[in-house]
Amino acid sequence: MISFEGAYQPFYCEENIYKAAEALLCSSHVKSIFVVVISNELRKIPLFKQRLRPDGPVVWDYHVILIYSDNEEKKSYEVLDYDSELSVTEPLSQPETRTVRLVEFSEYASQTFRPELRLNPDYRRYYKCIDAEIFIKNFSSDRSHMLVKGSTTEHSSPVPPWPTIQKAEMNNLDMFIDMSSADPYGVVLDEPAFLTRFGVHHDPSRGQ
Repeated sequence: MISFEGAYQPFYCEENIYKAAEALLCSSHVKSIFVVVISNELRKIPLFKQRLRPDGPVVWDYHVILIYSDNEEKKSYEVLDYDSELSVTEPLSQPETRTVRLVEFSEYASQTFRPELRLNPDYRRYYKCIDAEIFIKNFSSDRSHMLVKGSTTEHSSPVPPWPTIQKAEMNNLDMFIDMSSADPYGVVLDEPAFLTRFGVHHDPSRGQ
């Protein structure tokens, strides 16, 4: 288990993970990197062990994490989630940077998703798994989703200190959040398939 220091801004998980993926792609020991967008049709997904509420679930409209491996043959994966209590996130002297403990996937999944729980169908999570290089090449956001309703300048949470990640004035964040099966960027999995993909056996009769 290792630590990772990276750019961080609260409530901008997609940009935090974009920055982390950029940095990790330059690391020679990392063999496989996936960006995972978690959401559903109603954009209501409960996650546990989030720093915003470590003693209960936080219902996000979407969330973005990173999964990486230096040995896919052994099904060895670790998770980067800046908003997870499991990552024991510690602010550095500069508020826009955080150091996190990367968490083994099975530990993260069991405590964050609680797959043994039976969820109301409205809250069932779906997972879009995207190769990190594809995400870096295609992701583009003008941050308009964070604008206060009726405003063109005021954001509901302070914007990151780095420049907007926007390509050719595109804004395709919604395309990444969309969990329809026909997707140009990645593959959409339900929870049992997602857990199996990253080496965790789950009996579908016990949850979801």
